[in-house]
Amino acid sequence: MKNAYNYASIILAALTLSGCAQSGKETAANSAAEAANPEVVAIYYPHWHVYPCGEKWFGKGWTEWEFVKSGKPRFKGHKYTLRPMAGYLDGAKPEDVEKEIEIASNAGIGTFLFDWYWYGGKMTMQESLEKGFFGAKNFGKMKFAIMWANHDRLNQFRPDIDKPREMLMKIARTPEDFFAAIDYCADNYFNKPNYWRVNGKLFFSIFKPEFVDWNGGPEKVKKMLAQANEKMKAKGLPPVHWNAMTFEPAKADKLKAAGFDSVTSYGIVSTPKELKTKFADNPFIDDYSDTATFHRATWEEMRKRKIPYIPNVTRGWDSSLRCKLDEPFPYRKREYPYGRTVVNNRVDIFEGLLRDAKTFAKTTGANAVLINAWNEYTEGSYLMPSDADCDASLRAVAAVFGRNPKGRYAYVDRQKGEIFNIPAPTYENLSYGASQKNKIDGRR
Repeated sequence: MKNAYNYASIILAALTLSGCAQSGKETAANSAAEAANPEVVAIYYPHWHVYPCGEKWFGKGWTEWEFVKSGKPRFKGHKYTLRPMAGYLDGAKPEDVEKEIEIASNAGIGTFLFDWYWYGGKMTMQESLEKGFFGAKNFGKMKFAIMWANHDRLNQFRPDIDKPREMLMKIARTPEDFFAAIDYCADNYFNKPNYWRVNGKLFFSIFKPEFVDWNGGPEKVKKMLAQANEKMKAKGLPPVHWNAMTFEPAKADKLKAAGFDSVTSYGIVSTPKELKTKFADNPFIDDYSDTATFHRATWEEMRKRKIPYIPNVTRGWDSSLRCKLDEPFPYRKREYPYGRTVVNNRVDIFEGLLRDAKTFAKTTGANAVLINAWNEYTEGSYLMPSDADCDASLRAVAAVFGRNPKGRYAYVDRQKGEIFNIPAPTYENLSYGASQKNKIDGRR
């Protein structure tokens, strides 16, 4: 069905839906379940606007949209990022971020987790948060939180595959820098009314678990976090919910000992060698069904740890847009961004992962689900509607977590790039065949 995921082409069919009708008790139960929904958090990558360091490194007026516009398929059947339906939005312009807030919040996403880049007191790319998001008229419709991307900023933007990556900005790796970063967040972010809180605490995530080793080990870091919370108290703020990003379950217990309240993963992509996969003989391709299996295996390993885990659901992976266009595929070696591409990113598999993550989140003490990502276009992980699959990904999120407000559907008009609001169907994504595209909406 052409454009099956665009509401403009919905079939309001005269179906016999008696089998789908809900009793009063079922409706009440569903309402209670919706009220207990986990917080849906989407990673926001703020690299879609002109910023001073970007112009210094890559030229006047540069944004990473240049890579999206110039991308090309690398192999037969390669589905790479195409034109976003809302256009090439400028993350520093409030009027553009307003569109993102409108469709994200309506699909059930409650929080944007902003990647935040702080290097010894210097920031970069913060304009998307401090100008675009804060300046949006509908700013209050969503919560936000900070994930400190405390890794060296290397030039991974179409680098030569055989050359060492250029160092652009280096992190300080000192307790003093940590406290300076937290002070800045307290004075500029934590005091906002819509900063995301977990059980009353301010959620703050740190990307690399090596943070513990850089700062003297678990005992010293635990004292640092406690000292930071004392600083919050002095500023009249609640304590911080300390979250750490790790891809490895084995590191979770160490993070617990260091005083962290929860852990999560930025993304779950690669599949281990011991897992039998559809592309076991190809080091550069993974199937999304195998990626989904690895998701669930990772969650279960994390369940065994002593610290709450926020399940991650990754929409896909494809960093080929950051690779040189003339570098032949398969690549000569695997070194980021020259790595695996996940194929067959079926939306029904994604929706199934979301449903399982929702269940998992309610059983581990961290009632939230993290989605990678809202707009990581050049890593092939995004929810924003595009010409590739319209708004199928957002519809999957809404199907699992419910629309906000209920009864209204915000969608992107692909011709104008504008957001329109219309009454939502009673039933969304009803299957009528084997294909993931065999879905219709309807009304009772």
